[in-house]
Amino acid sequence: DDTCLKDFVWYLFELFRYL
Repeated sequence: DDTCLKDFVWYLFELFRYL
């Protein structure tokens, strides 16, 4: 189960999206 990893990836995606 890579749910934690998936949440982490989405977190980074959101972070870079707002740069």
